[in-house]
Amino acid sequence: MVHQTLKYIRTLSVCLILSISANHASAQNIKCEKEARAIKNFELLATPKPMGNVPFFNMKGETLSLESYKGKVVFLNHWAIWCAPCLREMPSILRLSKNIDTQKITILPLSVDRSGVKKVHRFVIKKRWNEMVFFNDPKMKVARESDIQTLPATQIIDKKGAEIGRLVGTYEWDAPEVIDLLNCLAQ
Repeated sequence: MVHQTLKYIRTLSVCLILSISANHASAQNIKCEKEARAIKNFELLATPKPMGNVPFFNMKGETLSLESYKGKVVFLNHWAIWCAPCLREMPSILRLSKNIDTQKITILPLSVDRSGVKKVHRFVIKKRWNEMVFFNDPKMKVARESDIQTLPATQIIDKKGAEIGRLVGTYEWDAPEVIDLLNCLAQ
């Protein structure tokens, strides 16, 4: 009887230690969880997901990838010139770009327009959005790699190049909770 009791206590102790360790480990994996949960409809990943080294283009037609931004927090917004909700939220992204530390955080509006860089560039100029740098992914390689199926969609990527979460749909991106999350991740 004593042997069974000791075995039960030992098993219970091991289970308790494992559950505390697992909770502690998951909390450590989600840096800035409180700030992320403050953003309505933000889908926080349980474990950050590394982003692939998928190519896209700047407005000069030069090839880049998210690898170029390791060491910085990236606000990656998938949008298109034909997407009305995308166009509605873009002014808030422009305002956000003026309220962040650009040494630590990059705003990366990535157009998925198939017509290419020149058409997107003309559209950006026409809209007078030229105070922000825009990018193009005409074959939607980044979106496909990330399983983005709806526009607009925004991914937040940590300094290690891993997605910590996303929001599908529109948001007022210059809201204090977004700035708090980006600043927290940039620390």
